[in-house]
Formats: sequence, C-alpha cells, structure tokens
Amino acid sequence: MTRSIKSAAKKAKNNNDIKSSVVSKGDSKTSTPDTPSLPESQLLGAIDIGSNSFHLIVARTVMGALQSVQSRKEQVQLAAGLDDNLSLSNKAMERGVQCLEQMGQLLKDCSPDQVRIVATYTVRAAQNRDYFLSLAEQAVGFPIEVISGREEARLIFQGVAHTETLSGSALVIDIGGGSTELALGQGFDPHVRESRRMGCVSYSRRYFPKIVNKKTFGKAYTAAMQQMEHCANSLGRGEWDQVFATSGTAKVLAKAVFELCDNDRAEGHLHRDDLATLRDWILSIEHLDELQTLGVSESRQHLVPSGLAILLAVMDSLKIKSLHYCDAALREGILYEMDQQMRHDDIRQRTRQSLQARYLLDIPYAEQVAETCDYFYSQVASDWDLKSPILKELLHEAAQLHEVGLQISSSNVHRHSAYVLDHSDLPGYNQEQQLILAVLVGNHRKRLKLENLPLMRGVGIKQLVRLTRLLRLAVLLNNLRLPLPLKQLALKASGSNLTLTIDSSELELNHLLNADLEQEAEYMQRIDSALLVEYA
Repeated sequence: MTRSIKSAAKKAKNNNDIKSSVVSKGDSKTSTPDTPSLPESQLLGAIDIGSNSFHLIVARTVMGALQSVQSRKEQVQLAAGLDDNLSLSNKAMERGVQCLEQMGQLLKDCSPDQVRIVATYTVRAAQNRDYFLSLAEQAVGFPIEVISGREEARLIFQGVAHTETLSGSALVIDIGGGSTELALGQGFDPHVRESRRMGCVSYSRRYFPKIVNKKTFGKAYTAAMQQMEHCANSLGRGEWDQVFATSGTAKVLAKAVFELCDNDRAEGHLHRDDLATLRDWILSIEHLDELQTLGVSESRQHLVPSGLAILLAVMDSLKIKSLHYCDAALREGILYEMDQQMRHDDIRQRTRQSLQARYLLDIPYAEQVAETCDYFYSQVASDWDLKSPILKELLHEAAQLHEVGLQISSSNVHRHSAYVLDHSDLPGYNQEQQLILAVLVGNHRKRLKLENLPLMRGVGIKQLVRLTRLLRLAVLLNNLRLPLPLKQLALKASGSNLTLTIDSSELELNHLLNADLEQEAEYMQRIDSALLVEYA
C-alpha cells in the first residue's frame, strides 16, 4: 500500500457522519414527495463505481430533459482485484482511488447542484469494502452508497425507460464486470428485478485466464446457464415486447457483430445467430488481438469471450432471438431519479406502502408512532447532534415499519421485524439505509444490547443508540393505540440522559404506562444512561 493511500485512510478513519443518498451544495438531503422539483438548468452529477469501469456524468436539466455537459469513463477493472476470499487487492484499490480523485476534481470544477455516487457488485461483495470506501470518499470528496443488485437493476431500467420509447413490456439486460442485472417491467415500473453473479471480468479470470477454446467457452456458457436457472421463470420466456442490452459489453459485441457479419442488420441490433457466428470466429483465431479488426479496443479484447458466453446464455435461457443495444444505463437512471420532475412517485414511499399492505400493518397506529418520533427528534436533535435529514427520515420510516414482523409472531416481534427488513428487497434504499432500518426496528423493545449493534460507516454507535431510544419511547407511549396529545409531552436531552415531562392534567395516565416507563428506565440504566420521568 502506498504512502498516499495510508495517509488518506488515516484522514477518513473517524468519519461517523451519516451519508445521504443525494448530496446538495453545503448540505445533504433525500428526496421526499414534498421536495420541489429542480429548477431549470440545474446541474446533476453521478458516478457509477462499476466492477469493470467507473463512469462519471454531469447533466443539465432543460425543459424536463437531461443534457450531458461532462462525461468520463475509466476502465479500472476493480473486479480483477477481488481474490477468492472476496478481498480487494491494494493495487485494485489504488486504481479506484486514483480514478475517483480525478473524477472528484471534475465534479468540483463543474460544481453540480446535486451529486450521487453508487458502488455496485465488486464493492458490495468485498470483505474489506469499508476500508476501500473510506479511501474512495476521501479521494472523490462526496459520500458513496453501496446498492444491492436488485436496486442496481431498478436504476438501470429507469435509465432505459427514460431514454427509449417503451411499448408494452420491456426486458433490460446489463452485463457488468462482476454481475449481470436483469429487469422486466412496463413504463417506468420494473416489477421483476434480478442480479446474477456473472460478469465479464470475473468470468474472464475464472474461465479464460490463459486460453480461449471450445472447452473453456463451454464451461463459461454452462456456468452462466446455471446462474439463469433460478430466475428464468420470473423473467418470462418470450413474454415481453422489447429487449434491451446496456453498458460496455453489449456495445462491444454489437460493434463486433456488425463488422463481422455480412448482412443488412443495423448496428446496435444483436441477433442470436450473429452472436453464434462471432463465437465460432473467436474460437477459430489464434490470438484475441485479432479482435482489433472488428473494432474492439485492446483493453476490451480479453473480456469479449466471457461477455459473449454470458449474453448467449441469457438469450438461450430466456429464448431471446434478438435484442437492441441501449446506451443508457445505471448512471442515467441515477440522474433521472435525482430530478424530481422525472420521478413519477417516491420509490421509498411505495416500498413502505407495499410492506404495510403485505404484512397487514395498523397504519394509523404506525403513523402515530412516526409522528411521535418526529416530535421527540425535533426536541433533542440539537443537544444530541442529530443533524442529518436522512437520520430523521430513517427514524420516521422505522416507526412506520416496526411491526412488519407481527404477522409472523407477536412474541419477539422486534426480532421478526428486523429480519424482514434486513432480508427483504427494498427499492429506493441503499444497503446501509436498509441495515439502519433493521437495527432500529430490531431494538425497539426489550433489552437494548449495545454489543449486538453493528459498526457502520455512515452512522456511529452513539447516534444509532440515540435514534433507537427515541423509537423505543415513541412505541412505549403509544402502546394503548389511543390518540396521544403530543403537546402535553416534553423531552430534553443532557449527555446520555433523557428527561420526559408529562402534563398529567391532560394526558390520561394508567398503571400500565407507569410500569412501562419504569421498565424502560431500568433498561437504560444497564447501558449507563438514564430516563427520568417528571409529571407536571
């Protein structure tokens, strides 16, 4: 590890501020249904930290559309540095950090109004990802969020849906360096999203480290077919009107096929028979550098066999005869989602509503608990250093969802709820936000065990405990599921201590509430904190 890398790691070591998914000048925020749409001519910036390439794009909003003003692509091949133990090598991290440092400077020069940076398969798979992310964030100067494979598929579909004219159902395929994302939907709504662990970089290392022949190609193809076994039915076989392939692999294959095959098909259209012709041609040549005659750059030549094997497997598994290359991908999806004018609704709100309906939640009660959390948060945020808007939103959302496990069992509902949130597909949430929801909900009742709280990059243990205590108190005060006059309550924070003042003349007290408050005070004593209750 070079000295500069170590120095950057040292600077970033103690960063415990929550990272928001959308960053504005001077502050961070997350879009909500009440967020005003962006004014004309605002600049949006996005970086896609992919397994093969890093992409930067800065675009301007003009009359409801996006116009690119700056773009850059670097083939970092981060996935090539991921070993069998899922650890990123120092050299791979150095390549990534150096690239992000340059992209960060470009962003600063452009001075966009909002920036969002997402990391995909290789970063989310890496065991040492937190170390890399601390270096990467120091280099680029903005927060980086790690998104799940299905969230990546959703954003890719958004990019295609906003740049192509979709008629009927559409299937989108994106072969990346470490994984392949697939999404099936209509309009702007992908109702099926899948992510499979097969990418052109990882498959190149595994199946074509030295030689490309019929045997090695067959192994790669079979492995990809096996990956598709578990999702082929949900994606349908021929049950769509359009099929698109996005990103670099599809672009290179489309160009190679166009150059190789003597037919009248337009460039950008990929037919299964033509891809088979390309496969046979590759297996007949002595060296992959002959791909240069088909317009394939030297840096991409060694990835063509693996990308081709994956695409053929996907097409055969889903019975696709032809598809069309689309230049839009993840980075465009990120930009369009940031622009409120182009967001047709709040994805996170839809996710919560879906969970509430699926698990038959008592919505008026959940909203009451959420309102109580908001009220308490506003009273202690300053003293408890809870300044990030995303923290308040996640607390509010945890309150809305804290009973999702009730349909499983009423005993240990907090544990069941945490499991549901931790293991569900939650569109609109990155991986850290989803974990924060699960942790808050999983500790909303009974004993609070600090030793079980996870270490996270974006939020410190102290902040996590404080958010949890607010949720616990809000749930406790709403246990009877009766209207709660919040104006008769006051909450103050001093260090790790909370003082709850209750106007007993207006708030009907009962033996159960008193007992619950006493029990909560005992739980807080076990973590060297105090809950004091005063009656006015």
